[in-house]
Amino acid sequence: LKFLTTMPKVSKVGKFRKTAAAAVAETKIAAIALKNNATTSMSRGQRKRQEKKDQYLKRQKLISSCLSLKKQDEQKKRIDGLDALKEALKGTVSEEAEHPKEEVTQKPNLLITNESKKKLT
Repeated sequence: LKFLTTMPKVSKVGKFRKTAAAAVAETKIAAIALKNNATTSMSRGQRKRQEKKDQYLKRQKLISSCLSLKKQDEQKKRIDGLDALKEALKGTVSEEAEHPKEEVTQKPNLLITNESKKKLT
């Protein structure tokens, strides 16, 4: 009898909490429904193996993407280095074109044998 005569407790933010809880519950139910539709014919062990496989594939994908990013960075660095070398070579070639070197004619070596070389000294 006391239950019927007492008033229920009122919370200050009851409406917000109810709507938030309802929204969370709906999303959980929808996620479970999607999962159940996809795995209705799978046993518990099969579902566990599938989850492990999915987790492994997710890790593998993450690792491969990280490695590909590192490889791209290294290639960019190599290309940047080649560009710098190319500019340096262009600079030296243009300087040589501006200031051509005088060709030095070499005298023919008349000292062919060791004996002739010894006589010279």
